[in-house]
Amino acid sequence: MDKEERYTLEILNRIEQNGRVTQPEIASQLGISIGLANAFIKRIARKGYIKLTTIPRDRAKYLITPRGIAAKSRLTLKYLQYSLNFYKKAKDAIAQAYALLAEEGIKDVVFYGTGEFAEIAYILLQQYRMNLAGVFDDNRTGKLFLKYRVGAIDDLKSINFDKIIITVVEAADEVVERLKAAAIPEYKIFILSEATLDSRRTIYSSEKANHKRIPA
Repeated sequence: MDKEERYTLEILNRIEQNGRVTQPEIASQLGISIGLANAFIKRIARKGYIKLTTIPRDRAKYLITPRGIAAKSRLTLKYLQYSLNFYKKAKDAIAQAYALLAEEGIKDVVFYGTGEFAEIAYILLQQYRMNLAGVFDDNRTGKLFLKYRVGAIDDLKSINFDKIIITVVEAADEVVERLKAAAIPEYKIFILSEATLDSRRTIYSSEKANHKRIPA
């Protein structure tokens, strides 16, 4: 299941739940820019999945069409199949990654990123002698993730941690650059999400870019 299909399903679900949902609300819920949310909504509308009504004139409302309902059912089934495969792959890769961190004697970690992948990472973390000191995500600042209040990158300065584990599946490299720009040492950055995408890819895990790899 690709990114466009996931966003399409999420938007259709939001509109089905609340036809008066706004583009900024959709953007916030999906963790994307308003411009990108607008582009996806227009694309979905062109496919005939939704339509916009303005009756009464001052109350705009999205309606999901029969074609949209059929698309949502198809995408939901595809998502369930994707999720089962994703969960198994993610679970195995995360366990191997945590084993590497445990070998290094890592005790206090923070997550950057929220969502399903981070939830799996959190569940598995309970099996290791590591403490989750905080959760950060600039797209979710101030919201709750599990029992943690989500902070922004700038808030990392007030937290003591051994590693920041990147738990976003997409755009992890961009997150790395933002962390480095915020003066986070590269040796403290661990790109956990790469393990689920390709177990042969490099994962930042030690000082001076001395990379370790998850076994294929």
